[in-house]
Amino acid sequence: MVVHTGLVFRLLSEIWVIWVSHLGIQRTVKSQIRDLLFARSFKRKWSIHC
Repeated sequence: MVVHTGLVFRLLSEIWVIWVSHLGIQRTVKSQIRDLLFARSFKRKWSIHC
């Protein structure tokens, strides 16, 4: 039985989103991503100034 990879990936992503939002981690994950992006841009600006 051949299962379409895109279908499985979509199903897993939907389950992950439901699980994450159910646990209430979505807000912290977004803040972590924002912190990572901010740190990356901050390092880039700092290295340019140096």
